[in-house]
Amino acid sequence: MFNWLFTVSTLKTALDIYLGTSWKGYTEKSLKQEICEYFSDIGELSNFLEYDLTLPFDTFIEILPKTQVEKQVILASLYNREYSARLEFYGTLEQNEKSTCKPFYIINNVHSCSLSSELASSKVSLTSEFDHIIHYGVGSLIAYVDITDSNFHDLNKQILKFCIENDLTYALRHLDLRAKTEDYLGGYGAEANMKNMEYNPTEDVNATYIPLPKWETEELSYKIVECAMSLNTITDIKTFLENLPENIEKISEITLSSSISRELDKSMYSSQSINILLINNHIVKANIFDILPVIRAELKSYQSLLSLKIPQEKALKLKNDANLNLHLYQNRPKPIKTSVSTGRVYLNDLEKDDKYAFWSKSYEEFFFAYGNELLPIGLNFFNLILICDVNFDMCWKTLKNFVELIEVYPIHFGVILVGDLQITSVLMEGLKSLRKADEDFVAEFVERIEYGMNPEELTKILNEVCIDCDIDFEYSTAGKRCEEFCETVGLCGPVQLLLNGKLLSIDPSHLIDESSIEETIFYELSSEKRNILNLAMKGILNPPLDTFFEKLTFMNTTDRVNAEISSIGTKDINLTPFLPRSPLNIIKPKSLGFFHIFLTKNDTKLASIFLDALERYSHIALSYNIYFYDMENIKQYNDIISKVCPKCSENEVYDMALKSQDQMKKLGLTKGTVIVNGRVIDGDHFKNYRDFMIAYECETARIGTQSIADNLDDYDRIEEVSYALLKSSRMIKDFDIYRYHPLPQMMQPKAITKVFKDENPMLEVSALINLASKEGITMLALCEWMKSLGASVTITFQSLFNSAKFPVYRYYKYFIKKSFEDSLVFHVESKWTYSLSLDIHSSWMVRPVKSSLDLDNLNSPDNQIIHYKLKNLLIQGHCAQTYRGFDMEPPNGLQLILKNSSTIVADTIVMKNLGYFQFQAKPGTYLIDLAGGRSEELFQISKGQKINLMDIVGDPALMAVSKYSGMENEELLETGVYSNIGDVINIFSLASGKLYERLIKIMISSVMKFTKEKVKFWLLEDFFSPGFTDDIDKLAKALGFDYELLSYKWPSWLYAQTEKQRIIWGYKILFLDVLFPLKLGRVIYIDADQVVRTDVKELWDMDLEGAPYAYTPFCDSNPLTQKFMFWKTGYWKNHLKDLPYHISALYIIDLNRFRDLGAGDILRYFYESLAQSPDSLSNLDQDLPNFTQTHLKIYSLPQEWLWCPSWCSEESKEQAKSIDLCNNPLTREHKIEAAKKYIPEWNDYDLQVKKILQVEKTAEDRKDFNKEL
Repeated sequence: MFNWLFTVSTLKTALDIYLGTSWKGYTEKSLKQEICEYFSDIGELSNFLEYDLTLPFDTFIEILPKTQVEKQVILASLYNREYSARLEFYGTLEQNEKSTCKPFYIINNVHSCSLSSELASSKVSLTSEFDHIIHYGVGSLIAYVDITDSNFHDLNKQILKFCIENDLTYALRHLDLRAKTEDYLGGYGAEANMKNMEYNPTEDVNATYIPLPKWETEELSYKIVECAMSLNTITDIKTFLENLPENIEKISEITLSSSISRELDKSMYSSQSINILLINNHIVKANIFDILPVIRAELKSYQSLLSLKIPQEKALKLKNDANLNLHLYQNRPKPIKTSVSTGRVYLNDLEKDDKYAFWSKSYEEFFFAYGNELLPIGLNFFNLILICDVNFDMCWKTLKNFVELIEVYPIHFGVILVGDLQITSVLMEGLKSLRKADEDFVAEFVERIEYGMNPEELTKILNEVCIDCDIDFEYSTAGKRCEEFCETVGLCGPVQLLLNGKLLSIDPSHLIDESSIEETIFYELSSEKRNILNLAMKGILNPPLDTFFEKLTFMNTTDRVNAEISSIGTKDINLTPFLPRSPLNIIKPKSLGFFHIFLTKNDTKLASIFLDALERYSHIALSYNIYFYDMENIKQYNDIISKVCPKCSENEVYDMALKSQDQMKKLGLTKGTVIVNGRVIDGDHFKNYRDFMIAYECETARIGTQSIADNLDDYDRIEEVSYALLKSSRMIKDFDIYRYHPLPQMMQPKAITKVFKDENPMLEVSALINLASKEGITMLALCEWMKSLGASVTITFQSLFNSAKFPVYRYYKYFIKKSFEDSLVFHVESKWTYSLSLDIHSSWMVRPVKSSLDLDNLNSPDNQIIHYKLKNLLIQGHCAQTYRGFDMEPPNGLQLILKNSSTIVADTIVMKNLGYFQFQAKPGTYLIDLAGGRSEELFQISKGQKINLMDIVGDPALMAVSKYSGMENEELLETGVYSNIGDVINIFSLASGKLYERLIKIMISSVMKFTKEKVKFWLLEDFFSPGFTDDIDKLAKALGFDYELLSYKWPSWLYAQTEKQRIIWGYKILFLDVLFPLKLGRVIYIDADQVVRTDVKELWDMDLEGAPYAYTPFCDSNPLTQKFMFWKTGYWKNHLKDLPYHISALYIIDLNRFRDLGAGDILRYFYESLAQSPDSLSNLDQDLPNFTQTHLKIYSLPQEWLWCPSWCSEESKEQAKSIDLCNNPLTREHKIEAAKKYIPEWNDYDLQVKKILQVEKTAEDRKDFNKEL
């Protein structure tokens, strides 16, 4: 071990950080409500409510948990305030009811202070998905009660009795028992980045700073792994990384061991900068609030297995194996044969058609083409069959697009058309005949046909294209064979694609959209190319290729697809508790499949299909239980009864059926249903006997039933164990599908892996940790906490190849609260200046609220206390557009509003990227609606309008919209030029650090001096210091302007910046379409370090000539800085050609035009493409709009609108309408010194602002004061 690793600096500053909520704090009683939520989430609410909830908290927390581990998990949930947002949610519900009594009830939508029988008669169901349902009925009773009250148990029985007698659903909600005190969260990190003070960004002009050290970084990332491997505990490794800057110099001097270097070189993960955290084979996000639900579910499942008398050592292995199977389960069917019997018709042949004669016929060229490159090779490697229904417009559009693509891509393209038999017969026979006559006739014919044409119109075009074609449609069988194939195989719907027999999962909108079809098909062909290469390497691939990929003799295929059974993910299947055997049953030894068939009087078809399956699969070890609901019509099922119980008398059958009827009632089943291994499937989904085999194969593969049987060595218990394992997976919110094992043992070499074992673990944790990342340190903190629970932890280290990128100038610490009073105490070396920020959950909107320090330039020898506040939670959503039940491209530009009752809380627009949108709100119930205007005229919401914001980490809002009938071809985004920009001049700005906050106040003062119109400032609050909003409020009152604070969360899917300056630049350009309220038509952006010298009304009224925004070109008249004018040479000169390079210190945004062009989506697209390159977007806010000028026009403002001493000559200053204090690369002059030198009036503004902020006036005094100003 390297003894110097913990020789930390003594000259350190302690930063004591608190993150409070914007809602009330806890009491002893409300903590029990939180524990109630804990047990409700694992399905144990009824058991919990039986406890004596009046006990003191310390006593209660000792007797409640089943194990010491469960107690620690409950306490971690309480300490970190996991359920505090949920109690706030219930508090808002109670507040909205405005009740005068407690407890109180909502009986069939009527408020009552008592259990009134009069209100029980009219049945209205009003319960919600968040309610705690104690009993189910037809009507509803919502009880707002105090579960900690000494009378609660009696009251609960009384309410339950009342609901049973009156057939009411009993829903329990909490009364608000919290206190008006601060509530502090855990589950976040703090980061202090050492700052390069080359340009002094503080208010102190004369301050001197120690330059940042330059350390030797050769092999640094590998050497840090060496140090981590030498430490004995997770705590030691975590502490070492938290204090990394203090040890870099010594680390760089050590000699790297060859074994570590070799393993890191080999690691498949090293170049990917990836972190993986697995708990019992579940991938989890590195956050305590995402981990707690997974641990709860795993402990619950573990206890369930132990209760089934499964030994402790087997229970964990069963769990881990089943979890891995569940994640690896692919709900994609096996390949399908597409031989001539399908009726398919090929529209080209790469090997025989004349048009491909000049294409290479070389196998070698195909195999050795670079990467995913698809060369024009005349071999039928890609058999792509389009199966589509001619009754849908989508079918015709896809057919047209594909016929165009086959001229470019090496596709052997065929069609199977279903739908109107007359039309399919004309098309199939016609296409076949045209291809025989002339290869080019097919493209000409497909180009001319349109959706909605009748057979006569199609025949006429056919005869015009091919005069000599003699087609006898009367004896056509192609259409009929296609129909039979699709019915037998089960492929229905407007558009389906088979590539070499594999059913492709493609968004249909990508097939009818010309802009995305090429990319989509390229991706699928590239993916299939890898499969073909594997076949060739195995020696399986044999010509002729078209026949080879039609017959698929080399692999397991299926002759039927039933998406309603096989394509349902684990999270979406319905489960039922373990069922006892029916008296009517067929039980086979060593069964892996357990079917329960429920039949009502209308299920003779299902019964017939079942009997067929029973006979055909008699050789397979399947067990069946049969239940009957309707006693009067039981004789119609004599065939089944005689098969299952041939010796049963009529009375015995009746007796058994009576018992099975009770079972159906308990499960709430009223129609034919099939349950297989715990999964409930609607009987209507079984179309023929093969669907029973599909169900069996799906459900045994899903959880690995054979593996369970092998572990148990007891086939009789498979069904109940499977149910216990499946149920726990349903409790996990983000249940992802893996393409492969995320962290196999072979990727955990000993040289870079540490194992921390526990004797009898309930949890197995595996982590792949990138030591260069904040997330890596977070994962170590989480592993340390889980180790304290008794988990076995295995950590494999990885690091970056590029040592220069290693974050050697950063302190970082992740905080998990260990008590209610705990705070994040963060130690940094006192001699450096830091930029402090919190690393928070992606759903949190947080602001600093109490600190005397400049948090952007933190330099203090004294310990400090800093308070932050969680202002809002984020509602992040994805909006899909549907057409006839199928997902289309997201409706980018769709305008949405968020409403609380009838009040509009916020508005936004839907982005093209993933259909993403976001709102900010406090816990409560909300509605998402369409904004007035074009969005409301064209669209209706078909899914996901109601939002219950009650989780501390938020919930994704998934919604779908569809166009009104008759509006399908209307465009949402219009391209008109708008003149209505409003009467108020809107100005946008932002600042970070005390210096820039001082400068922004001066900028505002300069605007207000000259501007006669009403002005409103829109200020991005994300980076302001705690006292700034008080100052701006005083300034607004004194100078007579309005202001509003803006906030927006950088979306998690968009490439993230890590440096604060670059993040600020991103906010200046990337979110202009969603940052402002929809009612704003125009905004002027003005940099904080700018002084305006004229009325901005001139700028406000300027005609942008159809451009979405206007910038001033960089001036280049300063002879002293010519060598720094990067835009005049090299890349920018070549890229821009004759276009100017503009400065981003001042610009106008025509928001109406900007939104209608989808400009935000265009900018984000180019940003995502460029940002990951270290050589791109050096000046993000400037480079991005300048780079995209060929896609988004920039209107160039007159040069006098922005004068800057760094780039402009002194002579041109006289005409300047605004002066910007750009950084000067030649002099590195301080902002305040530059301001005093170049802007004579700056001192007056500075003095004016200071006077305003120092004097608190009465209303009467303020009038005189304003007049004086």
